[in-house]
Amino acid sequence: MIAEAFNRRVLVIDDDAAIRETYRSILQPQPLGSALLQSLLNQQAAPVRETFEVATATQGQEGVSLAATALAQGQPFALAFIDMRMPPGWNGLRTAVALRALDPTVYVIIATAYADHDPDEIQSALGHNVVLLRKPFNRDEVFALARTLCQSWSTRLHLNTHASFLDAVVEHLPVPLLILTADSRRLVRVNAAAERVLGQTRQALCGQIADAVLPAPLVQTLAGTDGGDWLTTDGHCHGLRVQAFSSGERTLWLLAILEVALPATAAG
Repeated sequence: MIAEAFNRRVLVIDDDAAIRETYRSILQPQPLGSALLQSLLNQQAAPVRETFEVATATQGQEGVSLAATALAQGQPFALAFIDMRMPPGWNGLRTAVALRALDPTVYVIIATAYADHDPDEIQSALGHNVVLLRKPFNRDEVFALARTLCQSWSTRLHLNTHASFLDAVVEHLPVPLLILTADSRRLVRVNAAAERVLGQTRQALCGQIADAVLPAPLVQTLAGTDGGDWLTTDGHCHGLRVQAFSSGERTLWLLAILEVALPATAAG
């Protein structure tokens, strides 16, 4: 069965035509035979294996150019397989650095039969989301890496899109919203409405203990001493316990209590 849709665009950069064709045969497998032939041989049809969209380049500069075009067209590659030695042009590490500078989200797999660069050097140069693949490689390993990393790329994009949407919603809420830690009641986030009501910027507010900056009714409620009426309770979502509170001035507040540890930030 074909898996759920995800970005299947893969870039292969290798100066060896046979290796490029090997990648293509792994990532774009052809049917093993026609349905009629299988029927005549009394065989069940082989399960359909998912395929990838594969673009190839013979040199690093050409590969980066392909990636730039794909990015400009809104169809970025999720993954790049890059050979380490590709004379006379850029080597694999230089190519990967240029590709990552162009598109920080792309996963990189460096394929090599040599020990030109150790894994720590490669990791240091690229920073994140890089795999070292030793040649000769296993076909199933290449396919599994492509599927896993392409799915991971798509999942990350999905989560980032939703996070950006939620950020926009939170920022434009007409009521003050405060996010604070459960242990120290330290503010880690406020929205624009909270800035207006409290008369301070988020840069000044974030990192402070809530008791020092919030109105007394809110502080009393946080302490559980009946400073006001809770309007809703038990709204749990992604480590947050969200509650709405109406203060004595009838100002509606939203309080989100972090039940997981996060570093303080002044971001909005």
